[in-house]
Amino acid sequence: MADLTGQPYLPADRDIADGKRVIVRIERGLNDAALDDAPDVPPRPLDELEPLVAGAARLRDEGLYGAAANDADRLLVELQAHVATGRGDHRRAAADLVTHAAYNAFVVATTYGYLHLAQHAAQRAWEAAILTEDPELVAFAMFARAPAIARNGGRGRAKRLLDRAISEARPLTAIRDGATRGAETFGLLNLMRAHLAARAEDADTAHAHLEAASDVAVRTGERNGFGQHFGPTNVQLWRVSIGVELGQGPDIAERFEREPIDLSALDSRDRTAALHFDLARAYAQADGARDAETVRHLDLADRMAPQRIRQDPIAHDIVTSLLRRARRRAWELDSLRNRFGLA
Repeated sequence: MADLTGQPYLPADRDIADGKRVIVRIERGLNDAALDDAPDVPPRPLDELEPLVAGAARLRDEGLYGAAANDADRLLVELQAHVATGRGDHRRAAADLVTHAAYNAFVVATTYGYLHLAQHAAQRAWEAAILTEDPELVAFAMFARAPAIARNGGRGRAKRLLDRAISEARPLTAIRDGATRGAETFGLLNLMRAHLAARAEDADTAHAHLEAASDVAVRTGERNGFGQHFGPTNVQLWRVSIGVELGQGPDIAERFEREPIDLSALDSRDRTAALHFDLARAYAQADGARDAETVRHLDLADRMAPQRIRQDPIAHDIVTSLLRRARRRAWELDSLRNRFGLA
């Protein structure tokens, strides 16, 4: 992957350089402790660590990926110390928090292009989820584990893992007393499976899983049980992304222009940036005929979540293609070139 994309990239600006300093903290947090082995250092109580895990998730949702992992080393080590030394409910509660903290590390490492570290974090999240004996959390952890494996050359295995996880999560879709987390995880797994199928140009499988997620979303409504904003709105965003993966970019983008997605239900800079980035990718598939729209949406995505977009190899490729096709200088494109560090 590094040979193909050049990742991880040299930082294009000071903010990204500052953000990438957290990578060594994630490495330390995952390598200086384990679920059955931790340093002989007294950790802070779980009720002090829990709000730090939740705060990191909020920062990530706001597009502040570096800040979201700023304390990753101490947080992961201390939480794993609780798991290694705890018993019963205390141990399960600590393992729950490790799952979320390691998931956060997975997202940040993926954002900055450290894909093997991201897989390490996703694996730790899954191992911790197993210790909780909570099938909903185990299913959620697979939402990270499978794509991490796929990004490192294991697409076939990732699909098999997701197929098994979806089958095992089917009983979780029952909604009782307004509890929807199980149904949300089932929907998320189907969305991920649809995305992997689309990347393999398997349109039938992609649409089947997308519709399965859509059916569940109608029943759950707009939810955020695992910080993923699952619901009808987010399924629409995934529908755009999957359409782009299937090469239907211009048609998908034009449909969005006719029927805009109301993003107010999400209140997420991360997901909003993802939509604009997918729309930029969609218009880029028009082979130069819609480059103005490509620039507009890429600019919007970058302004929402620059640490994410400027580290994405597809975004780099789009900017390079736009520069190559441009017949005249345009300040909007020059601005993107400078922001991406493409002299």
